[in-house]
Amino acid sequence: IEGGGAEVFTGADEVVLNTIGKKGELIIPGYKFITTWKDMYTVYGGEVDWWYGAMGSYVFSNELWSTTMMFNDESKTDAYEFDRLLLFEDAFIPWQEVDHPDYGKVEVGGGNKNFGRIHPGFLLESDAHRNAAFCIYNAWVSPKLEVRDVKVQNLGGGLKEVSATIVNSQLMPTHSGNNLRYKIDPPDYVYLEGGKVIAGMIVTDKDRNLSREQKRNPQRLEIENIPGYSHVNVKWIVKDGNKFTVRVESVKGGRASAQSE
Repeated sequence: IEGGGAEVFTGADEVVLNTIGKKGELIIPGYKFITTWKDMYTVYGGEVDWWYGAMGSYVFSNELWSTTMMFNDESKTDAYEFDRLLLFEDAFIPWQEVDHPDYGKVEVGGGNKNFGRIHPGFLLESDAHRNAAFCIYNAWVSPKLEVRDVKVQNLGGGLKEVSATIVNSQLMPTHSGNNLRYKIDPPDYVYLEGGKVIAGMIVTDKDRNLSREQKRNPQRLEIENIPGYSHVNVKWIVKDGNKFTVRVESVKGGRASAQSE
């Protein structure tokens, strides 16, 4: 992703992926934040690509075990020395001559099937903990929506203005760039309950009191996306009612609600 990937990811998505990926390198020693097709090998129909392309999700494919863990040094990855000093020659079976029923005398031995791609047992607990911690970190930075500052203002003539702020207090947006591009998930819905809704608006500039009215189904405002560490202001003009509840529902961001005082 770094130094490229503009043809695949939006700028906003790169910020999210770079932030999480760099944190992964810190949490898991030896973990390299790379792009599979560019830095490893070409994959056709890969699951990681499918999750982003078809589901609009941010995806990382971290693995247990890295040769860097042998001696905590990227420059020292001699498997034979690691086996001799730390596995006590358990990883390699000495070569020996045997009689094969079809081929006669042959030699068997070499690398144990439990070494190489499989994690050495004594390092498993620490590495598994670090991988789990990275997965938990991914969950922690997923969108977290809150409804704040539900306020009611009397406009006269039996009308009231109900306003609220929908806050995303975490890194990930409710919709990735690919999610928006291909309309994979529905928008975030913000509902007003209580009273009869006359008009519903998404505030575009709070300081200048500028709003964009949603004329269809004004009681359920449609928010295309709520970016990470950001917020959206909404308001309604309502008739009747004294107690109002503002509720938000998002496929990726979950649900939240708050009531007016």
